[in-house]
Amino acid sequence: TASSLNPCRRPLQITYENSINNYTCPDIFNRTWTVVDICSQKNTSSSQTISLYDVCPPYACGRNETPPHGVCTFGTCQCNSPWFGDDCNTLIYEPQIEPVNDVVLQEAEDYTENVVLTQGTPPLSFSLLQGPDRLAIDQLSGQITWRRAQAGNYTVSVQANNQAGRATVTWSLCVKAGYNASLDIVSPNTYSGAQPIQLTGHVQYKVGNVIKNLLASVVPVSIDITSEQTTRLLKTFTSRDGTFSTVFYPARTEYGTYTARARHPSSVFQFVVQTQWQFLGMEATPRLIRLNGETIGNYENTFYKATMVTNDGPAALHNLRAIPLLGNIVGLRVNI
Repeated sequence: TASSLNPCRRPLQITYENSINNYTCPDIFNRTWTVVDICSQKNTSSSQTISLYDVCPPYACGRNETPPHGVCTFGTCQCNSPWFGDDCNTLIYEPQIEPVNDVVLQEAEDYTENVVLTQGTPPLSFSLLQGPDRLAIDQLSGQITWRRAQAGNYTVSVQANNQAGRATVTWSLCVKAGYNASLDIVSPNTYSGAQPIQLTGHVQYKVGNVIKNLLASVVPVSIDITSEQTTRLLKTFTSRDGTFSTVFYPARTEYGTYTARARHPSSVFQFVVQTQWQFLGMEATPRLIRLNGETIGNYENTFYKATMVTNDGPAALHNLRAIPLLGNIVGLRVNI
């Protein structure tokens, strides 16, 4: 409906013009309205957009079914799940996946798992949401494969999708380590100060040569070193005969008792000491003091308890004595 205010209070002539003359359904076009009054004033600023839609047949979209398959909106069927298609007459079920049991493997074994659907209308696709590195999935069949599984505890999650919806299944995957590692005894085990320590050892395969051949000729080894001052992690590899060797480089100022163990890189169990050694050393508190005093005639000043040496270690201190004042320097000598 078009309307206009007539200032001359005379009859108005209202006409319109469409942007297209021949239109089909559905279609969209513009309509421009023109208003002419007795004073010959013309107003062509009013326009509108008109959209044309088809009308669905009476039984279209399965809307007369119980329950209805869909509804007609502006000449197009809007389907209710699980009905799909132009006329909502195609039945598509969303996927449902059979649960997968938790899995335990031995390191270096090959792993295969088939994700099984209990419901789902093709076409479907599968995707891996979570899992270890190099675990692969076939997007069409849902088959999972993993060559030479690596030791560790993992969570695997797979999703199936189709036009109607999606479903997810999750399970645990435990891969047991295929070998243990041991350190040789460090000898001698007492040193007068911090110095490099050669660490050697070997690995023991849990299930014999089969796993050894599957893993490789060399395998990784982690070495944990602990003391009251520090915790270190060294990483190395075995040689072809299953032995390994590396060097621990302490800081020059380190001292105390050190314990060490070798392990499979995936093992995080309680620390079990396999070898130990100690660096002898001492620390004075404070490390440096400055004293100001005077000497008058043949008298000398004495400063009592100027510093203190405390023995916190298992080794005894011997020949502990002070050196008399020489000029402006006070010396302290300790023999261990």
